[in-house]
Amino acid sequence: MIYQFKIDPQKLPALTEEQKACPYAALYERDIAEPGADILAAFAPDHEIASSSAVMPEDLCKILDPNFHPTMGYCVMPNGVGYSCTVVRLPGAVPEMYDYRLNLVFAEDMGFIVEYPGFHFEHYDGLCIEDNGAGPKALILDRNYSFAELGFPSDPTKINSDILSISAHDQDIVAVEGPIDPNRDKGVLILVNKRIAGGMEQWWFVYSGLHIQDGKSAVVLAADEVISAESCRRKGLHLAYESVNQLQYLPILMEQYPFRAFTPPRPWPERYRFLQHK
Repeated sequence: MIYQFKIDPQKLPALTEEQKACPYAALYERDIAEPGADILAAFAPDHEIASSSAVMPEDLCKILDPNFHPTMGYCVMPNGVGYSCTVVRLPGAVPEMYDYRLNLVFAEDMGFIVEYPGFHFEHYDGLCIEDNGAGPKALILDRNYSFAELGFPSDPTKINSDILSISAHDQDIVAVEGPIDPNRDKGVLILVNKRIAGGMEQWWFVYSGLHIQDGKSAVVLAADEVISAESCRRKGLHLAYESVNQLQYLPILMEQYPFRAFTPPRPWPERYRFLQHK
């Protein structure tokens, strides 16, 4: 079965009374935007790219070249590590939109839920509960990498002025119901925001079964852990839906609700404390 990344707005999970009281809850039951044809083609089932096209952590300095553009798609590397690269053009987007988004997702659940209805559920400080194509999971952001740890000689936004920002995090993706194995389901998420004519472009790089050490790939697969190409496909396509729907709803909210000062991230609730296995 091909996994569907859209839910009929009339069949979405019901909101709580508190969520319904949010002033922009009306955005929840909407027909979400589809990624472009190029993205859907790149993430078609059984359509892996060659592993030689993957941008690995030790190759990140390639993005400093103004003429470089990554190959979109997904694959499993010869060493068993999973990979996906999602490239989303965002006409009309400006960095301020994503500052605004951070305020929303850290302030309350609805700020996270409305950007991808049916697949985003909760957001806290370093914890997202969402569906990447295999049911609800906890995505835990464990560590932020510095530019030096990523192998850059200095701040890449100063070397190539079209690069607006780069963020890189270790992540665990685990079931929201235990038991938790601290040795598996590890990976890295890297987001590059780049200026293009008339807007922005986002490059998402996702690595499953890998961490970064001294600017290089370090495999962190458990002994019996097998990464499937299908899981890589779903992660990459999920991020495309996130991005195109952020572009759809953020301008509406920015126009209706003034930007607020960044609020402290919400701490994890007690029911998710068991996920803090480190």
